[in-house]
Amino acid sequence: MYIQTFSLECNDAPSMVSEIDRLFSENKPSLVIGYGNADLLFNELQHGLSAFTAPYFISSSCLGALLCDGSTVDAECQLALFCVNDDGGAYGVGSADASCYIAFEAGAIALQNALNNAGRPKTLG
Repeated sequence: MYIQTFSLECNDAPSMVSEIDRLFSENKPSLVIGYGNADLLFNELQHGLSAFTAPYFISSSCLGALLCDGSTVDAECQLALFCVNDDGGAYGVGSADASCYIAFEAGAIALQNALNNAGRPKTLG
């Protein structure tokens, strides 16, 4: 297993998707976690990431993002990606609508969805 971090400019959708394509064609990640400005082009980003089979989670912040190497991505529309590369691992992302459940139930449902998406279903109890 190894970790890679990337910082991308995202001034326009085609260049952002093209850069993701280039980065992931060299090393396909097993899991992608991303952070970007609230102005991030989320629909285009989702389209670009969906071309790969890796599960991903993207969030936004008006303050920008910090990469694990200490580099700061500023609050402009940039994207920081934290990628786990692990061919032997099992990764999944899950969520639940917190407005439909109490917090504990929503957490359990999100965890079950992540386990299912990782191909590792398990009964929570």
